[in-house]
Amino acid sequence: MAALEILINTPAPANLLRQGKLDQLENAMQAGGQFGMRTMDSAIQQLLDQRMITGKEAYKKAINKAKFELGKDAGGPAGRARRKRQLRRHPSRRQPGLSRPSLCL
Repeated sequence: MAALEILINTPAPANLLRQGKLDQLENAMQAGGQFGMRTMDSAIQQLLDQRMITGKEAYKKAINKAKFELGKDAGGPAGRARRKRQLRRHPSRRQPGLSRPSLCL
């Protein structure tokens, strides 16, 4: 499975590269979505939304880890949904004394 960061040669990123302003390149890529540009984190988010990867995998590969901090333990939307289904089928898997389902399998 590939998460692809795409940079298209348009005037905005070309100027940033020429001037050495690499710290502003991510913003130009986000703004250039209409031209087909995307950041690595947006590609990872798309895979996570499609449930092709877990929250933990997304966190490990992300550039901006804070964006994926919440999903890293639960496995993202797919992991949470899977855990809820398991608990509905097997309520005995809940640990005593916990008000919420445990994240451990």
